[in-house]
Amino acid sequence: MDKRAFAGLAAIAVVGLGVVAPGEAGAADRPTLYVDQNGCAPQPDGSAMYPFCTIQAAADVVQPGQTVLVTGGVYRERVTVRRSGTPDRPIVFAAGALGRYNNGVLLTSPYQATGTETGFLFSGVHDVELRKFTFSGLGTAVAADASTRVRITDSTFHPELLNGMPSRPQVSVRNSSEDVTVQQNNFDYAPFGGIEVASGARGTLVTANRIENTGGTGITVVDAPGTKITNNDVTGACGNSIALTGASSGSLVENNIVAKVRPGADPTVCPAGSSPAEIAVADAAAERLTLDYNIVWADAGTAAYRWSGTAYSSAAELRAATGQGAHEYHGDPQLDRNGTPLAGSPALDSGDPTAPWAGSDLWQRPEADNPLVTSPAGQGPRDRGALEMQAVESFGFGPTVLAGAAPLAVSLTPEPVLNWPTELSYRVDFGDGSPTASGTGQAVNHVYTRPGTEPYITVTATAPNGHRVTGRAQAHVRYPAGGYVAVPPTRVLDTRTGLGGGSAAPFGHGEQKDLTVPGIPAGTTAVVLNLTAVTPTDSGHLDVWPAGDPAPGTSNLNFTPGQIVSNLVTVPVNADGTVTLRNSAGATDVVADLSGYYRPNDGARFTAMLPQRLVDTRDTGSPLGGGDVLAVQVGGNAGVPSSATAAVLNITATEGERDSFLTAHASGTPRPGTSSVNYAAGRTVANQVVVPIGADGRVAIDNNDGSTHVVVDIAGYYDTYGADLFTPVRPARLLDTRQSYPGVIGSDRSTSVGLPPGLDGGVNPDALVLNVTAVQPTTDTHLSVWAGVRTIASNVNVVRGGVVANHVTTRVDERRGFNLYNHAGSTHAVADLFGYFSKD
Repeated sequence: MDKRAFAGLAAIAVVGLGVVAPGEAGAADRPTLYVDQNGCAPQPDGSAMYPFCTIQAAADVVQPGQTVLVTGGVYRERVTVRRSGTPDRPIVFAAGALGRYNNGVLLTSPYQATGTETGFLFSGVHDVELRKFTFSGLGTAVAADASTRVRITDSTFHPELLNGMPSRPQVSVRNSSEDVTVQQNNFDYAPFGGIEVASGARGTLVTANRIENTGGTGITVVDAPGTKITNNDVTGACGNSIALTGASSGSLVENNIVAKVRPGADPTVCPAGSSPAEIAVADAAAERLTLDYNIVWADAGTAAYRWSGTAYSSAAELRAATGQGAHEYHGDPQLDRNGTPLAGSPALDSGDPTAPWAGSDLWQRPEADNPLVTSPAGQGPRDRGALEMQAVESFGFGPTVLAGAAPLAVSLTPEPVLNWPTELSYRVDFGDGSPTASGTGQAVNHVYTRPGTEPYITVTATAPNGHRVTGRAQAHVRYPAGGYVAVPPTRVLDTRTGLGGGSAAPFGHGEQKDLTVPGIPAGTTAVVLNLTAVTPTDSGHLDVWPAGDPAPGTSNLNFTPGQIVSNLVTVPVNADGTVTLRNSAGATDVVADLSGYYRPNDGARFTAMLPQRLVDTRDTGSPLGGGDVLAVQVGGNAGVPSSATAAVLNITATEGERDSFLTAHASGTPRPGTSSVNYAAGRTVANQVVVPIGADGRVAIDNNDGSTHVVVDIAGYYDTYGADLFTPVRPARLLDTRQSYPGVIGSDRSTSVGLPPGLDGGVNPDALVLNVTAVQPTTDTHLSVWAGVRTIASNVNVVRGGVVANHVTTRVDERRGFNLYNHAGSTHAVADLFGYFSKD
């Protein structure tokens, strides 16, 4: 976690300056071109490592058969596509994911734009697909202009009114475009209409879309022969739900559900004086038109149809006058709140099975034959409308909250809710790399053996028609809780001498090593180490995590060139007591001293306290001299019982006469050959320690050389009758103000920090173990971690522009979180979680 790693986008830009090696595949040779506006490179080539910054940059070089994968985020740009695919190698533009969560790609107007631009324009191209985007704040979101075999699918259109009102439908197919497909899209409140098939377009398929609450016409066809409109839902339009005008002969309108157009009688949402119909067909468009199998639900006083200028209030009237609509249904389609037909709906298994459509419904579900519905000859099993009722109404499995210490045994029982009796097959992925399990509905058992993991369990149920429904739950496989066993401070690693394994050599740039901690018994879940970086050659950080686990993206100790700096580390160990250490930059020697360990059914329990100051030598004006010992009364003082065996102290050296170090140990014991706080002359340096308490209730603090003032704050204590046991967790980042709200913490301000979802499921922590880092403050300052009441105690002391970390043990507040206070100036801050204390 060095300064460069904390430099945000500037650091990313530096990393991205690498030149593509000779012979590396160019953009034209890759199946996928990547776009990531937050992680892009100054000299991008479209690879995953060096992605493009804009969608347009990828569109300018994409080749047939390639997919442009866009990482989640808000993209303020207009994209014009002028490159084509082939029928067997189309070009695909697809929204991707960011991290472990699917974050949709939102395309919207550039800043200062008027909100009337086209977002995605396909200009004179063929064989291109657009999918999974979200569009907002644009005029026409997507347009196919003089293009062939363009597919616009699985996207969401929500046109916020930004910098002026959009004045065009959201999707436009126009100007001699042929065989364009608009399918499986959601349109929510399109002020001037949903889909427009305009003059010159031929053979357009509009299918399985949902258009709700449009201020214009849901689907408009103008001078566009051969347009096919099937299996769409259009509700709440101010204009017509579906309208065909001009020379649009040979068109097809089937299997749609249109309902509840809103006439001008409702001027709060629709233009005054409007008199729409659910389906309107102008005289020129009626030639060779097929209109059938639709469900039309019109309010009283609203035309169900308008044919060649004549209004008809029902399907029967239309049929008598025109011969159209032999299978039309006029009335309530009986849909649930999601738009799926309910039991008894006239939409069930009553559609025209020969009508062209997307091959699946709005949610990519296949056609389903409902055995409880008897379809008339020539109808079904396809439903009418955008959504197809499936055999499985919903799906879950019990239990959905699975938490406990390893080994954690779970038993999963599928719990489907069925619309009709059917046989389902099941596939269970336990998320821990073990083989998947299969079954037909019986309970599935599994045991998680690796602690500190949070695997997602995925159960997939498959119906006979191929429809798959997935249920997910997360298992929280915890380390077992344990008590603390203090040991005399013991050196377990020193790269200067080769102690701890390997040769006497510093950690190199990016190097990581495993350390099997000596002197701890089997069953140990975590160790407490004092970690020291000795005269590094560059700015960087040391990271520690359980051996065998992936690097967690957290850090423990930050350093600058030439420093000797320490920080306490509480870290889980793997089953054989091993941890991994990694150096991020330069070369540095590393020293690690063991203070104690946590183990189930062993050791002392912890009681967290409101931080209190025990000693401040500045109050007496007498610093601690070189070679002197400061005896600090802990047991029987400040609410600490005389039975306490160890204490959590924050020790600060300030105004030191020369570079030196402090060593904390139990009073009455020999000074160990370890250090607790390493400080430089004139600097203020803090480090938390977990230190045994002597028989007289005191802790001894030895100063190695020179004189320095010493401040000692207490955060809690251990004894046989303490409140809590400790549960380690895999290191996890809770806060990074460089990447999230509220940004920097201002002078004399606090920010609140909550716990991650992974601590749900019955965990009620009383205290947390953290690593807190101050990052590049604008002035010398200190940070304090507090819950409930903030005291004068501090945790992290840092100079202007510095990066300093410290181990922190803190109580939690009623929100199961804590607060982070900055004393002066402004600073970024990072907080990482390493474990928690609780009563069970």
